[in-house]
Amino acid sequence: MVVSIFLANLEWKGHLANLGLRHFQSGVFDGTAMVENGGWLAVDLLNPSAESEKRAHKLKRVVPRPNSYFMDVKCSGCFNITVVFSNSQSVVTCPGCSTVLCQPTGGRARLTEGCSFRKKIN
Repeated sequence: MVVSIFLANLEWKGHLANLGLRHFQSGVFDGTAMVENGGWLAVDLLNPSAESEKRAHKLKRVVPRPNSYFMDVKCSGCFNITVVFSNSQSVVTCPGCSTVLCQPTGGRARLTEGCSFRKKIN
């Protein structure tokens, strides 16, 4: 049992060495990776790209912000504009003609066909 764990540990360190991560062979990070790579990381952590920020979880972003938003929804019947929350948990109807604008789902609200929307900016 102990021999198999020891061999698995050696095999894992061998894989790390093949990847060029020699500083992990001792099991302790000693900062030599920065010197070997010329002092540069592969990814800029302070200025991430817009795509990586959008993919990241809402709490793991550089500036945490929610994924939900308010939107202006235009009714397809009377063309009134109503403000709707993107993750609304109740059915939203048009105040002018009483048609259903959106229905709740598990996450985002589903707009009815024919309704158009735009995100509100602050």
